[in-house]
Amino acid sequence: MQGRTLDAEKQKCKILMKFWEHILTDNITLAVCDRYHEWRKKNVTRGTGNRSVDMELTTLSNAFLWACRKELVRTNPMVMHRPRYRPSKSIRHCREFIPHDAVELHRIAAMLFSDSSAEAVGWQMLFEAYTGLRTGEALQMRVDAKPYNPGWITPDGKSLCVNRSKGQESVNPFVYIHEGLAAWLAAHREWKNRRYPDSPWFFPNYRKPDEKPSDVSALSSSLRRRREKIGRKITNQAMRAYYVTVRRSHGIPDNQIAYEIGHTSAGVTLAAVYGGVPPHWLVGDGPKMAWLPTGQPAWRRIWNEHGEKIIPPDMPESKTALPVFPLLLASPAALPHPVHNTGVAGACPHPTPTPCNEFCPV
Repeated sequence: MQGRTLDAEKQKCKILMKFWEHILTDNITLAVCDRYHEWRKKNVTRGTGNRSVDMELTTLSNAFLWACRKELVRTNPMVMHRPRYRPSKSIRHCREFIPHDAVELHRIAAMLFSDSSAEAVGWQMLFEAYTGLRTGEALQMRVDAKPYNPGWITPDGKSLCVNRSKGQESVNPFVYIHEGLAAWLAAHREWKNRRYPDSPWFFPNYRKPDEKPSDVSALSSSLRRRREKIGRKITNQAMRAYYVTVRRSHGIPDNQIAYEIGHTSAGVTLAAVYGGVPPHWLVGDGPKMAWLPTGQPAWRRIWNEHGEKIIPPDMPESKTALPVFPLLLASPAALPHPVHNTGVAGACPHPTPTPCNEFCPV
């Protein structure tokens, strides 16, 4: 546990101590938990407080589990006496807050691009939607990545190396460079070379671009501030759900999608978190949502600090062909190896057979 997660747990412990500090382990009952619930609700600044109490009691249970391992207590009383105060039916999942399609996704990104302080998070939002990565995973990406480090592109130009979080580092440390992500990488490279040429991060911090990446809460804050302009609630966590939805719309089974986003549950967790899909989607008769909008993508509207419009490379024309970077096609020079910090994918020297679909390994 580290970073923002550790800070959140420390804050919960401070709150818990105000009530639980003088309560003996043997005296913990359901009634005591109910009294804590009532006490805590008086100190909650947002919502009903039910969700906050549930999360804090989980932290308390984890503390007792640690105490058992250290032989400070014999049992964890929260195993038997931890009620749930927020009904599961009232929990709203991130799938409710995803963009409806690529057009809405890029419309929101264009709003972020219009603000120079939010440009990086605009790119981050699209990247998370195109990869299914969590925010913490996306912010690790570097343009100067060494082989098998976050941001490195495999020599065949088909996969981008990532570092999974939540103990899933060894589960599929790559994301496939599909059509939309290939276009994103080419345009992002052009933007970054103009705006933040000295920063090693994919998503530079607006105030200290050369020192650190964007803040972990920057995207969620930007979307929250623009909720009225967007017209409804959109969250950064929902970008992961957007990726899942697009893949499902192509008839890809949940167990494969789960592997793609780093899950180890063979699709069980995916179904529980993102819900079911219409039956005809499972047999390949879904809407086959596109990664790119029917009109111009959001990055076509970017203006740099000198007032010059950035014209990124053209996107691949075929919706089924393997991703290709047009910049590479236009260059007569030898293809660079990804280690050379160009940010451009390499390519195989021999023609690649056409797969049965864009995600088929051939």
